[in-house]
Amino acid sequence: MSIRKQVYFNEHHRLRVQLLRSSYWIRGKFKRFFDEFDLTQQQFNVLSILEYHHPSYLTTKTISKYMLDHHADTSRVVDRLVMKQYVSKEKDPTDQRLVQIIITDSGLALVKKIYDQFPDIDGWTGKLTEQEVSQLIQLLKKLGDQ
Repeated sequence: MSIRKQVYFNEHHRLRVQLLRSSYWIRGKFKRFFDEFDLTQQQFNVLSILEYHHPSYLTTKTISKYMLDHHADTSRVVDRLVMKQYVSKEKDPTDQRLVQIIITDSGLALVKKIYDQFPDIDGWTGKLTEQEVSQLIQLLKKLGDQ
C-alpha cells in the first residue's frame, strides 16, 4: 500500500497545510521541553511576564493582555502556579475585588533555569540563516496583521 501524496488546490492551500504542520511540530517540541520542568507553555508565559515586571505585582487582567494565547484561562493558570509555589497572590489593598500576583524566588530561579536552556531551543531553527529567520519573522508578522 502506498502513501497518497498530498494534493493542494493552490499555493495558499499548500501554505495553510505547511503552517499547520509547523505549528504542530513546534507545539510538540515545546510541550516536551516544558514537560521537563513540569510546566505548560501557558504557565511559562505567565512566569516570564511576571519575571519581566518583577518586583511589581500584576493583576490577572494585566497578565492576560501580555499572554501569547489570549484564550488562556489566566486565573486557572495562575492558580496552578500558586500551587507549585512559583507565584503568590494577595488581595489588592485599594480594591479588595482585585488580586495582585507576583513571582516568587523559586519562580524566578525556574525561569532563569529555563532561559539558560534557550540556546538549545534556538537550535530547532538552526537550519535557517539569520537573514532567513528575520525574513520569516517579517512574513509571519505580515500574516498576523490582518
